[in-house]
Amino acid sequence: MKKINSLFLLISILSILSACNNKNDKPYEPSETTSSSVTGDKEKISIKLEKSQFEAKPGDKIYYQGTTEPNAEIGLGDNFNHKTDDDGNFKFEYIVPDLDTEGITNPVNVRKDGRNGMHGSYIKVLEKDEIKREVVPEENLKALSKANEYNNSMPLSKRELFSQLTDYEKFTDEQAQYAVDNITADWKENALKSAKIYKNDMNMSNEEIKGQLTSDAGNKYTEEEANYAIENLK
Repeated sequence: MKKINSLFLLISILSILSACNNKNDKPYEPSETTSSSVTGDKEKISIKLEKSQFEAKPGDKIYYQGTTEPNAEIGLGDNFNHKTDDDGNFKFEYIVPDLDTEGITNPVNVRKDGRNGMHGSYIKVLEKDEIKREVVPEENLKALSKANEYNNSMPLSKRELFSQLTDYEKFTDEQAQYAVDNITADWKENALKSAKIYKNDMNMSNEEIKGQLTSDAGNKYTEEEANYAIENLK
């Protein structure tokens, strides 16, 4: 009986060792977590700035200009309030705020189709002039910012933009006047863009287009701006 028990014990030990060896020989299979961490990245969008280092005083305007992907959203920080054209070009202004700092870091960010990109920029803030300069009221700056949004999205005359700011955005006449006087806009080119819309979309004659451009009930362009549009209309 003792011999039989010893043999049975030996067989059991050999079976256990064999099972352990088979388990260790199993090939390694990567988990889903391991593989997904490799495939989640997307290609970054490249941005080229004509200038990324500035020196300016509080209240000064600086311009961000460059190229990236066509028809992409672009702006500073989390504000994607500008769009590139069909060739990827962009240009927008930034007014240096009156902050107690020697420099401002402004990341220029772009996004399109779930992808994004960033280009750093830096503004060295110069000291204010010893001569007291005019302090621009905050509401005037807000009106100017809104005017830029309109000018970047649709062609408007100076008077038409003024009416848009006062009638629909509820800015005062003073605030709207500051905006239209300080915005960087080419009113003649805006008139030409408006004229092209009337010609291509509404099939209007040049005489009808000019009347619409200069009418107080229309676009309110000046005679000079309307003449420029008609002369360059193709």
